[in-house]
Amino acid sequence: MDAAIFAKTQAGQEEIHQRTRRLHPRLRSLLVVVDGKQASPELLKVLAPAGVGPEHFEQLLEMGLIEKIASPAPEAVQEEAGAAEPVVPQEIPDDPSERMIALYSLFGDTINTYFGLRGFSYQMALEKANSLEDYVNLGNEILRALEKIRGGEAASEFKSRVKPYFT
Repeated sequence: MDAAIFAKTQAGQEEIHQRTRRLHPRLRSLLVVVDGKQASPELLKVLAPAGVGPEHFEQLLEMGLIEKIASPAPEAVQEEAGAAEPVVPQEIPDDPSERMIALYSLFGDTINTYFGLRGFSYQMALEKANSLEDYVNLGNEILRALEKIRGGEAASEFKSRVKPYFT
């Protein structure tokens, strides 16, 4: 398998939340970390100790849970482009389930932007979040970690982006 970037399909997003297929833990772990930003070798490096290999990408592809979206750009181009800013929705949804979907995206972008592969435990907690209270608790954990490793500015930015969802 070549170095490629994969993203979850709609079916993959649904599987994360509904767990209807009862995926093997290796497949589920891989599905959780596929984010449309990191190349497959980077993901495999993190998940190799859990027994995840290239064949698991193939299985998720065959199931229609992930799709190949790109081949990674050369490093020089990636460095010049810099990290993409996460997209913040203009309007906060009133419906609690839509709000949780928006929070899922916001938290996932924050985890990937600030923690990268080291944010695996936060990503796993995000996948298990089933209520706004779960998001509050996870948000507080992320906030403390940001203050500790990235400083007050990153923590303040995260807090200002998340706070409107809970007011």
